[in-house]
Order: sequence, then C-alpha cells, then structure tokens
Amino acid sequence: MNLAKFSLMLVVLVDVMGQGLAFPIFNTLMMQADLGFLPAATTRAERSFDYGLVIGVFFTTWFLGAVYVSRISDSIGRKKGIFLCLAGSFTGYLLTVAAIAISSFWLLLVSRAITGFTAGTQSIAQAAMADLSTDDADKGRNMGLIVAGAGIGLVAGPVIGGVFSDPSLLGNAASLSLPFYIGGALNLIAAAMILMFFRDVNPNRLPLRINPLDVVRLILDIGKHPTVCRVTILWFFYMAMLITAYIFLTNFLSSRFGMDTAGTSVGVLIFGASFGITSSFLVGPFQERMSRKAMIVFSAVTMIASIALLISAPTSLIAYLAFVPFGIAHGIGAPALFAMYSASVDDTLQGWVMGVSVAIWTLAAGLNSFIGGELLTFGIRNPFLLSIGYGLLLLAAVFIIGRSSDIRRISGRVTVEA
Repeated sequence: MNLAKFSLMLVVLVDVMGQGLAFPIFNTLMMQADLGFLPAATTRAERSFDYGLVIGVFFTTWFLGAVYVSRISDSIGRKKGIFLCLAGSFTGYLLTVAAIAISSFWLLLVSRAITGFTAGTQSIAQAAMADLSTDDADKGRNMGLIVAGAGIGLVAGPVIGGVFSDPSLLGNAASLSLPFYIGGALNLIAAAMILMFFRDVNPNRLPLRINPLDVVRLILDIGKHPTVCRVTILWFFYMAMLITAYIFLTNFLSSRFGMDTAGTSVGVLIFGASFGITSSFLVGPFQERMSRKAMIVFSAVTMIASIALLISAPTSLIAYLAFVPFGIAHGIGAPALFAMYSASVDDTLQGWVMGVSVAIWTLAAGLNSFIGGELLTFGIRNPFLLSIGYGLLLLAAVFIIGRSSDIRRISGRVTVEA
C-alpha cells in the first residue's frame, strides 16, 4: 500500500472514528441522570428521544453536506475538499468539548450539525481511491481499503472513548471530554498526511456550482442514471438495516445489561474489529468465489440473524458475540455495493456517485435515528425489529432488481489478480 492510499484510508479512519468515539459517550450523557447533562426531571423516554435527536441531527446534516462537499471536490479537487471537511470536523470537536463543559444540550446539537455537514471526507476519499485505481479488480481492493479504514476507525473510536473517559484507568485525568481532544489531534495528523503524501491524479474538473436546490437535484439526477438508481435502492435498504441497528447498539447494551460507557464501547469495538479485519483480508477471497450479488445476499442474511441473536441474548456475553457476524457481514457487503456504485458511471462522475452513496446512507441514518428514537420509547428492541424489516426488504429488492441486465453486468464475480 503506497502512502497516498494509506493517507486516504487514514482520513476515513479518523472520520468514522468520531462515531464510535461519540455514540457511547452521548448515550452516557443522555441516559445517566446523575451526570446532570439533562435536567433531573427528564424521563427515560425523553432521554431516549434526545439521544436519537442528537444522532439524527448529525446524520441529517451529513446528508446535506455530502451533496455539496462531494460536488465541490469534483471542481476544486479531492485534496482541497478533504481539507475543508477536516476543518469542519475539528471545529465540531471543540464545540462538543464546550457543550459537555457547560452541560448544554443545544450546543451539543450545534456541534453535531457542524460535524455532520462537513463529514464528507469518506465520499471524497472513495472518489480519490477510484481515481488511483488501475482496473476493476484494483478498484475493488481499494474500496476494501476504504471500508478497512472505516472498520479500524470503529475500533479506534470506542477504545479512545472507553479508555480516556474511564477514571479507573486514568484516574482524575479521565473525563467525557478528553476523547474529543484526542479526536481533534488525530484530525490534525490526518490533514498533515494528506498534505504531504496525496496529490490529485484526475485532471478532469467540473464547473463549480453551489445552489440550495442541489439537494433536490441530487435526487433528480439519480433518476437520470437508471443503473445508479437501481443500486441506490439496494444501498438504501442495506444501510437502513445496518445503521438502524448500529445507532442503538450502545443504548440497548446500557438499558438491557446496565453497562457504562466502557461496556457499551466494547460492543462497538467488537463490531468494528470484525468489520475491519474482514474488509482488510477477506474481500479479495470473497470476490474470487462469489458474485457481488451473492455477497450482498450473504451480508443481509447474516445481519438479520445477528440482530435476532442480539435482541434475544440472555447474557451480555452472547450479545457481544452477536456483533462478530454482524461486523463480518458489513465487511463483505459494503465493498460490493461501493464497487457497484463506482462501476455504474464513468470516471468523470466518480465524485458525484460516491457522494450519492454517502448522501443516501446518511439520509437513511438520519431518518431512522428519529424513527428509532421514537420507537425506543415503546421498547428497547423496537429499533432492531425495524432493522430486520429493512433486511427483508433488501433481499426482496435483490431478487427483483437483480434481474435487470445492467445490474447483472456490475454485480457479477470479479477476477482478482494475484
């Protein structure tokens, strides 16, 4: 792996790390009344809703930002686009620290909105990886690196969040704010790596155009590309299944088994480790033996079974074990769908189509953060039942959409060169 690709993977790692770092801490802030972050009279149902609101604001603004940032990167270049996102992420970290310090729920929402709006580094890095790819098989491997960076980020996030917020490990130095200082520092390191080692290799530039209606145009533009539209349907159900369960993992563990931040972080850590290892080492072998369509079906069935095991688990150990196949499934399914997105357009639209992929999954995440937060007030298993429903819809969509000739063309097995 050359340093340019490593730098792009690091950017995604830092980007995704913020989620694994933040979610367990936010769950602790919202759900533990003795911390005083929310008024003492706030009911558990209201706390669950507030947790869903914090996460939902992040993903909703990420959806909006991904539309603009990905298009900007097609005009000003991947490198400048990445720097723009990293600057916004760093600002969001600082505001989160301030929100925790003064116990301000509204400032926390503002910080998550800023962080979300500039969280477009993953789509730009995906497009940059596509620019660096030499052929279709290499593109599949490079998309695996992006997913690997995301998986490692999911490992690093809960480790940083759990260790640096735990007084039993760090004594008085530990706090719920310290992980966000660490995250900000890693953000600066990623920016330095991009500055030193990455350069744009795609000379094509589209005219810079920023319009408030771009969000609407994004949806309309998808309709102009039938293949992209079909892949998007699969992607939406896939990400709705995944993210609805992922968002409420920490809440389920704390509510069902009484876990603190460290305990819920372990659950996210197991998921991220399984995800990262699979996407790093198993994507190639799976591509050699299975079509992309089969990989998606495998992922959907495995995730459904994993979620069912999680919500029926009688002990925390079994709940933790359910995260292993859940992470493995995502490590297989996500690269297949990313590669299908990339194969659905030519080189001039790689930034746009990767922006579509991020916008759609953040839209799914935002919607289901709000819906899941509301469902959570009626029972801690409800968001997971919704996730299983999305998985069943994905399988139906694969069966129906997979019959079209264009999807058959881009969802077949790819020969991976040694």
